Amino acid sequence: RINFVMLGASRRSSLSLFNNCSRLFGSSFTPRTIVVQHELKAKEAAEPAMRVNWKEELASLSPEIKEELQTLRNEDPFKNSLTQLAKKHSLTRRTVGAVAKLNADNKERVISADIYKMNPSNNWKGPVHYRKIRTIQVEREEYDRKREKLKQAKKNIENAKANATLV
Repeated sequence: RINFVMLGASRRSSLSLFNNCSRLFGSSFTPRTIVVQHELKAKEAAEPAMRVNWKEELASLSPEIKEELQTLRNEDPFKNSLTQLAKKHSLTRRTVGAVAKLNADNKERVISADIYKMNPSNNWKGPVHYRKIRTIQVEREEYDRKREKLKQAKKNIENAKANATLV
């Protein structure tokens, strides 16, 4: 037993403190199980829609619609995104992507915008600058790969010389 009076508390407060402590530790905790039953709403109860086969969807498109999708997508790829065109023509995004391929300039603009969205900064110089930097980066990676290959070849030759026996 702890003597609460020795801790500097009065007799009355020490008694109430002891009672509170014994009340806290006197009974064990018994978990109570609560059962909750959820009811399905009509929307959730409906079966999910079957997935659309995009190849069949692509084959069923008329040439006029394909041409329209292509021109709309290349006019303004930001306003006429895959999602927007898919909603407008009630197609899947994959079908629209297969039909309406972006030309090189628009593809570069979209990639550049996506990169800028990931890391917006004040020193962004646009897609042309990005393409130059990316080209330099690819050249450096290729140069590093060649250098590693040469280094490995030299190492293999040295190992072969060291392990060779003179006849």
